[in-house]
Amino acid sequence: MLAAKIFAILLFYSLACTSLGSFVLRLLDSKSKALLQHSGAARLATAFLLGQGALANLWVLIALAGWFSPGVVIGVTTISFISGARELLCHLRGSVRTLANLWADLKIEPFGWQIIAVLSLYLALAGVTTLAAPLQGDAILYYMVLPKIVASSHYLDTFPLMGAHVNSFGLQGEMHYAALMSLGLSDAAQLFAWITGLAGAVLLCALGARLGLGRRAQWLVLAMIYTSTCVLWVMQGKTDLFTMALGIAALYWVFQDIRLGLRLAGLFCGFALVSKLSYVVSFLPAIAFLLVWQHIQMSHNEREKPFLRSWMLPLGKTLITFALWAVLAIAIHLVKNGVLLGNPFATGSDARGWGWNASVLDGFIPKRIYLTYLIELTFGSYDRYRVQLGNLSPLILGFLPLGFLLPKTRPWFSSPLVGVTLAAALGMMIWVILYPGYIEPRYLMATLLLFSLLPARAAEHISLHSGTSRLLSRGVLGCALITLVSVSLSSTTLGNHPIFFPGKTLTYLRGGLPKCHLYGGACRAQVSLNQHAKAGERVLMGIPHSYWLRSDLLQCAESLSTFADLNTGDLHWQKIYESGFKYILAEKSQLESISPPNWVHPVILFEEDNFVVYRLDYDFPFEDNHQVCRQRTTHKWDVVSK
Repeated sequence: MLAAKIFAILLFYSLACTSLGSFVLRLLDSKSKALLQHSGAARLATAFLLGQGALANLWVLIALAGWFSPGVVIGVTTISFISGARELLCHLRGSVRTLANLWADLKIEPFGWQIIAVLSLYLALAGVTTLAAPLQGDAILYYMVLPKIVASSHYLDTFPLMGAHVNSFGLQGEMHYAALMSLGLSDAAQLFAWITGLAGAVLLCALGARLGLGRRAQWLVLAMIYTSTCVLWVMQGKTDLFTMALGIAALYWVFQDIRLGLRLAGLFCGFALVSKLSYVVSFLPAIAFLLVWQHIQMSHNEREKPFLRSWMLPLGKTLITFALWAVLAIAIHLVKNGVLLGNPFATGSDARGWGWNASVLDGFIPKRIYLTYLIELTFGSYDRYRVQLGNLSPLILGFLPLGFLLPKTRPWFSSPLVGVTLAAALGMMIWVILYPGYIEPRYLMATLLLFSLLPARAAEHISLHSGTSRLLSRGVLGCALITLVSVSLSSTTLGNHPIFFPGKTLTYLRGGLPKCHLYGGACRAQVSLNQHAKAGERVLMGIPHSYWLRSDLLQCAESLSTFADLNTGDLHWQKIYESGFKYILAEKSQLESISPPNWVHPVILFEEDNFVVYRLDYDFPFEDNHQVCRQRTTHKWDVVSK
């Protein structure tokens, strides 16, 4: 029953996004019918991601107005589902034809390549078993907590527990999580990131096909995506796959020599920049390079015309059109920041600073990182770079030198594969120059995955042409199989860094997985607090994870660090009392050296592992405090002064 509910909601919501995207595509391409030139799978993935971006912006406006109730979410989702149903059916039929052609081509491939296809599909589809994986990193700090508050309070607002940098985030992924939670999913909302990642993978393979990659190369592109642990390790509740997919969609459409392509590229680029601000550094230069590169290629055919008319004016028109559509995609984010923060251009850096250590990280000097950056991204260890969170596929770096064996084009710069590789290199170089100490592929994932196209095409060329060395051909096949098998094994339950949990997922879907089974003491401490605290009572959180708190407690809670002396670490007890705090949830080590004054009496309500919950009893009447958390509407709570 639980499994049917989860997948029915996910399917309905995904189709609603696709239908809305199909409706927008119809508005953008009502006359030229240029979409029909593209494969059914590419059209379907484009419609899905375009609808996602549009719906996320619509959710932001609805939540700012305080209308984000389950009834409104169901109504808007249903209207979205109906809006482009006819076009959706057309895209679905086209996708079925694409799959049929894919299957027909795969049946005539040698057995080794069939195994590569099967293993690539396994890694792509096994993301469904992350349902029983614990939420990853920032997901449990921000990306799933904010949607939970929005879904339960029906508002998008500033909350004391969420720092100013969280309020300034682009919410391309978070608002979808909130909508799915409002529709009845909780932790299972994280699966929408996996579905979004699949759409991005489909478009990268489709881009390869447009640039001359055959079936084998497309299977290798899929293998390179899903043997990149920087893709696999961000499935559990994070939002990096939303940014990756939107960025790849922009790259796909920037290569289409039609007005529709330029509009879509601008929209997708805007959505990607909102989703992750780091793409301004790495992705925007790459896509700008590709726009200029295309105009250089077109100008070769118009050498007889004046330089200004043949190159500069068309390029200026292209860049302005692209920028206008990108700004259109960003506009709602600026409105949200203006309403919540009073500054449309507020960024996370306003709150916590972009003063990243751009020169040295853990003793490794920049020169070394400059010279080996792609190697570091591929083989850098998780322990060496604290927040790397995954690597690029070794197949990209391993097959890249094979590009020298491809037939030479004249001039070489005119090759689209060379163009995308140079664009990826430019984006990566700008990132490493500005932030060499941050070896974090997820911050420039769409740019880095462009590197997969040239090596995949080169490996395919080696495998298809008998004139090349048989050793090289077998080496390509062997390296791909070894990498796919090793990543498949290491990513499953018994591996050294598992993210796929088939057995636990089946237990979860049967309703047999206890609520706190994956999270231990932190979760049980918050469940205990939910049982003891009355509605609207305030909690001081000494731990970063607050996902399991009741909605009213989340809206009224605040971080313990706000009331700690920066020099001594002592707590400002008078301020805690005046702010109306009744409970503290913290690690024991945080409170061991802190002695409360005589008029404060902490009472232990829960103690397990390193976590402890205190109720604060005061000698003074609690009604004398200066702040209280009051219910503004049925579901919304606000901290107000008396």
